[in-house]
Amino acid sequence: MHCTKLILTIAFVLSLPQITQADIAPLTGLALEGENAPLHPAPKEVAKPAQSSAPTADYDISNLDATADQAEQEVNDPIEPFNRAVYSFNRGLDHLIIRPVAIIYRDLTPNWGKDRVHSAVHNMGEPVTAANAILQLDENLVSDTLGRFITNTILGFGGLIDVAAEANPELSPKKTDFGLTLKKYGVGTGPYLMLPILGPSSCRDAPGLAVDYFLDPFNSTELFSNDFIIARTGVIGLDKRYNYLELTDHVEKTSLDEYSTYRSIYFQKR
Repeated sequence: MHCTKLILTIAFVLSLPQITQADIAPLTGLALEGENAPLHPAPKEVAKPAQSSAPTADYDISNLDATADQAEQEVNDPIEPFNRAVYSFNRGLDHLIIRPVAIIYRDLTPNWGKDRVHSAVHNMGEPVTAANAILQLDENLVSDTLGRFITNTILGFGGLIDVAAEANPELSPKKTDFGLTLKKYGVGTGPYLMLPILGPSSCRDAPGLAVDYFLDPFNSTELFSNDFIIARTGVIGLDKRYNYLELTDHVEKTSLDEYSTYRSIYFQKR
């Protein structure tokens, strides 16, 4: 029963096109985000839900196609048929379960509530960023990340409010992961790899996901219950999928080959 719950909640986390644990998020083999004007204007305007102030994908959608085309020139995808089959599975799962839930969450949850969830999710990811910053010998990132985590955990009610960034814009959220740590020491991205449920990755970054999992103290069953770990995983996935709704919808409406678009952005970002 616990295995089934874990699989379903992991689907929440990375069943959308999340390319990295920080920046890769936008490219899970399932979806991405947003644009300024619709591809096919409707006869009359339809009111859109108010947008949350939580940061969304860090991609300029107006330049998305150009970015993808540039990255596509250096594609390394020797097992493309297999990867495309996995992408189709991920996309189907996203459209069947993940995206509809994210839309309900977007429409029914007040923006203030979505902002608090986003801040808390990011705060719980700070220990992994700090650990990788130490491995990367990045003193500034280590001090900033630890400072943010302590400040927001104590003064921000467990990270629900980003007190550090509000007090000092230079302490805005930053993320890194073990895949980027390996990159720091000269390890190349390697061949593209589409993981079931987890989405876009590579021969370098896929093992990094496992390392980051064990670096995360919130995944420790010695410190937290299985129910907490599963619930947190689901909330992380829901927050990510919500923040990428606009971009993924844009890609699906405008891209002739979604798989290639997500793959290209992945290589460009990693």
